[in-house]
Amino acid sequence: MTDLAELEGRITMALDRIALGLEALPSVPASSGSAEQDLPVLQQALEAERDESNRLAREIEDLRHHLAQQDGASEERARLAAQLEVHGREIQRLRRANGHVRQVIGRLRAALEARVSDPQLVNEAMAAELEALQAARSVDLAEIDEILAELDPLVEGGPARG
Repeated sequence: MTDLAELEGRITMALDRIALGLEALPSVPASSGSAEQDLPVLQQALEAERDESNRLAREIEDLRHHLAQQDGASEERARLAAQLEVHGREIQRLRRANGHVRQVIGRLRAALEARVSDPQLVNEAMAAELEALQAARSVDLAEIDEILAELDPLVEGGPARG
């Protein structure tokens, strides 16, 4: 937001300078007698206005470029936030699965110490381990997708994002 206020201030200052430049132009006498005598003064004033106009056009182009860069940065932040959200969800899933594996292994260890055979507990341990492996694979796939997204512009010949 401060960049927008800064840009607005710069444009306002440019418009004020134009107004001052117009006020500073020499006034053309209503009838000075000879158009040939007024021609150099008018040409000089016209050249000064052209120079000011070109300078302002360059400044406007610079402002447009600056705004375009801000828009690009904003899109990049949104893309990175979306990737971070995906990674966060996958990591949470992995943590839950690993927690469940630890819990089931603890129960399985207690059953083994008590010399109790519980096939259901063994099945639950295997299912928990499978879920943990699937969650780890999801995290890996999310990372691969991110890497591929960064490589695509390079393969196509453009600059990489990020």
